[in-house]
Amino acid sequence: MRSILDSFVVLEVEGPGMVRFRLAGTRERTRYGFEVTGLNYMDFVPEARRSDAFSAFDRMVRTPCGMYALIRSRTGYGRGTFNEALGFPFRSDHSGRLHLVFQSNDIDFDESRVLEADPLALHHTVEGRRYIDIGFGLPSF
Repeated sequence: MRSILDSFVVLEVEGPGMVRFRLAGTRERTRYGFEVTGLNYMDFVPEARRSDAFSAFDRMVRTPCGMYALIRSRTGYGRGTFNEALGFPFRSDHSGRLHLVFQSNDIDFDESRVLEADPLALHHTVEGRRYIDIGFGLPSF
């Protein structure tokens, strides 16, 4: 667990188009190149994919379920990553809202190649997405 703790994020679906980073581990901050806590995850998703990306998170909240995704990204500097992410919903004791807790790994990412000014990912391709039944069924499409 210790070796992956820095690659966790906690997200909150606040409304259409708003999926706020509530917490981001240090490896995630390195991957993005800056602190993302408090920012909208959807701002990092290319415009053409935002509706589908938001729907995926919304499904996890409406029909509580887990999600596994494989995502290929390329930044403006040409840095490419292949990322796998696994997430599950958890209810907050304080607000009663569902938070989405994800752990992700860059499968082919070399941290030594990160440029300090590396911009947001400009291109995402979801290579695969699977929902995981945690007792409430699977979302309908």
